[in-house]
Amino acid sequence: DALNILTAKNGSEALDIIKQHQIDCVVSDIKMPVMDGLTLCRLTHELGYEIPFIFCSGHACELLEKKSKDVGGLALLPKPCFLEIEEMVHGLLFT
Repeated sequence: DALNILTAKNGSEALDIIKQHQIDCVVSDIKMPVMDGLTLCRLTHELGYEIPFIFCSGHACELLEKKSKDVGGLALLPKPCFLEIEEMVHGLLFT
C-alpha cells in the first residue's frame, strides 16, 4: 500500500501542513524548533482535527509519556523506533 508522506522542519510548519492537507496520522518528535510536538498535538486537536499522533523521543520517560497522552497522543516510542513506527502507522491506516 502506497503512502503519501509529507515532512516538516518544525512544529509550526507541520501545523500549516495539517491545515492544508488531509492528514491521516502524524509521527512527530517531541523536541523540535519553533513549536514542540506536544504543542503541535494540542493545537491540532483544539482546532478540531481528529488526527492520531505517534511521538518519538530520545528522552522517553514516564512523565513524557503522561504529557503526550494528556495532549491526545496515541503513543510515545523511544528512539530509534523506525520498525515500531512503521508497524503502528500500518495498523492505524490499513486495519
